[in-house]
Amino acid sequence: MPRDFAQAPPPIMPHKRSRGGGTLSALIAIIVLLAVAGGWYLYQNTPERPTAPVSVAPKPEVKEADITAVQAPVEKLSEEQKQERDIELSFYQVLKDEEVDVNKIQVTNTTSATEAKPADTRKWLVQAGSFRNQADADRMRAELLLNGLTETTVDAINTDNGEWFRVVVGPLDNRSRANSVKDRLVELDIQPLTRRVP
Repeated sequence: MPRDFAQAPPPIMPHKRSRGGGTLSALIAIIVLLAVAGGWYLYQNTPERPTAPVSVAPKPEVKEADITAVQAPVEKLSEEQKQERDIELSFYQVLKDEEVDVNKIQVTNTTSATEAKPADTRKWLVQAGSFRNQADADRMRAELLLNGLTETTVDAINTDNGEWFRVVVGPLDNRSRANSVKDRLVELDIQPLTRRVP
């Protein structure tokens, strides 16, 4: 007789227990218990604050008799103590007497720091690049001229390694102008070098 396998019940498979589930649950339980115990410990050991309102003592009334009682010991000072007191109090009078009228002061002829130093006549150069090929140097010079740096030149330099073509902006009159040129070159992704020339 043929057997009907379509109606057969599915085989019963044993249930697999996860090995890590129990350890994780125990760890969470320990953490919760420690948090509760710590909170209880802090609650029990906090100092109690006074709940009763703090009373403020009323200010004593000052009577005229009390003022005279305080002033009376001043008269009982010895001569030496009176002299010391007078010297201390006269300090303010001395300051007032020593005031100087600035309009009456005579000014002597002095040279300022800028007049004492000779004028600095040195100039600044900002180097934008150095190339072995003059065409590359001319290309960079044209780029700088198009970006408003009109003082740009190409200098040919002979070194032990051969001839180099240096692209420089300058000579510039002062350090401030050299710094502004340097900032403009950095905006153009060029790393400049600044140097002074006689």
